Amino acid sequence: MPSSHPEVSGRLWAIAVVTGSGAFMAMLDSTIANLALENIRYDLAAPLSRVQWVATGYLISLAVSLPLTGWLSRRFGDGRLWKASTLGFVLASVVCALAQTLTHLIVARCLQGLAAGLMVPAGQAVMASAADRRQLGRLMGSVGFAVALGPALGPAFGGVLIDAASWRWLFLINVPVGAVALIAAARLVTAGRTSSGARIDCRGLLLIGFGLPLLLYGAAEIGSGNIGTLSIASSGVGAVLTALFVFHAVQSQDPLIDVTLLLRSGFVAPVVTAGLTGAAMYGGLLLLPIFLQRSLG
Repeated sequence: MPSSHPEVSGRLWAIAVVTGSGAFMAMLDSTIANLALENIRYDLAAPLSRVQWVATGYLISLAVSLPLTGWLSRRFGDGRLWKASTLGFVLASVVCALAQTLTHLIVARCLQGLAAGLMVPAGQAVMASAADRRQLGRLMGSVGFAVALGPALGPAFGGVLIDAASWRWLFLINVPVGAVALIAAARLVTAGRTSSGARIDCRGLLLIGFGLPLLLYGAAEIGSGNIGTLSIASSGVGAVLTALFVFHAVQSQDPLIDVTLLLRSGFVAPVVTAGLTGAAMYGGLLLLPIFLQRSLG
């Protein structure tokens, strides 16, 4: 009698390790810079209210690029998208390490986040295409472990690198990991299927692409005590654009994000739980190191 859980081949495990390394880098970088914010503040002579965008900008950019993954995968193929986003992530990491001003560092971190938002789901799609659905549980569980471990290890790993070298090595560490993953992917990861008829919700992309960053930027500036015309205008414009995106998504036949799923109780409960968990985890991992560093010197 055939097993209901077929054995996972060595090739599939290798694909899981390769794509999982990308997911691990992306999640590690979501928290690895948190302990370095004070060092970056001194080194680049910038106020903490601006330096915190080194961490926040990455996460916002990641969130903005995530909805694009589906269309890009259909248009160019899962494998091509994963390789391109991984290469972009590695190059952005190098730019982060070479940054001489805070503005350059924040821009590079945003580019990192955009690449990370594509790299993680594209890697999952590569595995889903390569494996039998009965094998996916074991494979996704292994990659999920790497994704969950990344943010937890980020501050500890970052602290070791800061003590041993400098904050710039927090980003350079991605280069050898990404290079090995890309070399291995050349033989293991295929281009994937494409669809020339794939369409994208351009209006929705523009609304959420500008609305969410503006809303979060204004809210962060107001929360930091920088209440002024720019922060209030950013919050207001961002809120309007985000609301228009929700209205557009409800009316659209092929929206960028299907917000009507939030009307289902079985869907909204885990989404809210995941959102609150993420807010508590990432907020704590950002604020607690800063508090301890400033309190204990």
